[in-house]
Formats: sequence, structure tokens, C-alpha cells
Amino acid sequence: MMGANFTVIKLGGALLTDKNRPYTLRQAILDQAAQEVRTCLDSGLVERLILVHGVGSYGHPPVVEHRLHKGLQSPDQLIHLTNTQNIVLQMRLAIAEAFHRAGIPVSTMMPSSCMAASGFALKTSYYDAAAGFLDLGMVPLLGGDVLADDQLGFCVYSGDKIAVDLALHFNASRLIFATKVDGIFDRDPDKYPDARRIERLSLGNLDSGYAQLDEKQKLDASGAMAGKLAALRPAHEAIARGLRVHVLTMMSEGNLLATLSEQQGTGTLIVP
Repeated sequence: MMGANFTVIKLGGALLTDKNRPYTLRQAILDQAAQEVRTCLDSGLVERLILVHGVGSYGHPPVVEHRLHKGLQSPDQLIHLTNTQNIVLQMRLAIAEAFHRAGIPVSTMMPSSCMAASGFALKTSYYDAAAGFLDLGMVPLLGGDVLADDQLGFCVYSGDKIAVDLALHFNASRLIFATKVDGIFDRDPDKYPDARRIERLSLGNLDSGYAQLDEKQKLDASGAMAGKLAALRPAHEAIARGLRVHVLTMMSEGNLLATLSEQQGTGTLIVP
């Protein structure tokens, strides 16, 4: 283990962008999140940190429009893949700049340069560079990307999957999914005001209906909340061994700090 307070934080695309408005960053939320992460670092609640971000309204619209999430179907897709990566790079730069302003030394890394897939699943990875920057006291910053895939040509690989992969590889003590809504609900809280927040969700219940709770997944290349839950399946044993996984909102300041301080009343805790 690299430290009791080794944390992977995934900043969701729904948190950082307005998914109803293509290419729209929530700059105030991003700046607020960066400052709260800085507070957690300064307080010692987080000692080593990896940041992962979703691509939200920067990546999903061109991915869905050009069917990039289906893999290589036509050479004509390749120019659209280039454009999609360029658009997402703008978002990566905005995130890196926000954390720079907060005094956090991030090292921006492209998953497509250190990871490869086979049939939508991770096949190989090279994390020595990330480990080296961690040893220097920096914070690796990665996000959802399109990976070379030896079966499909390429595949969309979500920030949720990347966050889980990194947490498992580095034996993190905590994995935080920060999103727009305060945890996982029994129904879509954007549509149903009486939706109930699930305070503790067992991975063993994923097939009982919770994984289907997000009706927006058909319009979301990453699968939205259902994709997040599916991405956690490989972490079942790590969670049983003590990996703490939380889904919470950072739309309001203080929730991350409260969760890391082990205060109650926010988000959803994922249990075996």
C-alpha cells in the first residue's frame, strides 16, 4: 500500500459540465472542487492523490454522433476521433489550469498513451510514469479516453473504469466518485422528487435493479450511473478488504471534506 490516505477521486462529467449543453464547462464548480481538494490535502486527509475526470458534454456528443463507442466501423470515423480527442483536450487543460490555480501540482496524462484494450476491457497498462510523479509529490490527472483495442480497433474507455483500474493497481485506501447528485438513488432524482438516496449499496445487489436505475444511459456513452456501478464490479474483493468507495456530490462545498472526515449524512457508501 502506498499510504493509508491514498485516494483516487473521479470528478464526473455531470459534475464538471452541463450535459444538456454541449461543450459547456461548469467553471465555478470546477474551481470550487479544486479548492476543496486543496483543503483536504492541506489537512492531511489526503496524502497521495490521483485525479480522474469524466468528459461530460465535451466527449459524449461527438462520440455518440459518430458512433465511436461502437468501435471502428469505418475509416471515416478516424477524423472524427481526432476531433473528439482535440475537444476533450480543451477540457483536460481547463481542469489542469483550475488545479494549478489552487496550488496543486497536477501531471496531465493521456490514458491512450499508457493503456490498451481488448474487446472493451483493459488489456495492458503502464503506470510507472504515474508512480514516478506520485513519488515526486505530484497528482496524476487522467480522464476518459479512446484506447487502441486489438479486437475493435478502438474503444471508448470511461473515467469510471480508469478510476477503478488505478485504485486497484495502486492499492488505494479510498475511491471517491464525485458527481452531480448526492449518491445513488432508487430512481432518477432529476425526474422524481421523492427519489430515495441509498446510504449503503452492496455490490451483491447490482443485479436486483439498482444497475438499471438510470434511464439516461442510452444517451450517455459511458452508461451514466449504471456504468459507474458496472465499473465497480472488479473492485469487489478490494472493497471486501477495506477499500472505501463513496459516491457523492461536489456541487456543494464541504461534502468531500465531510466524507473524508468520516462524517455521516452525505452520498452513498459502496459495500461488498
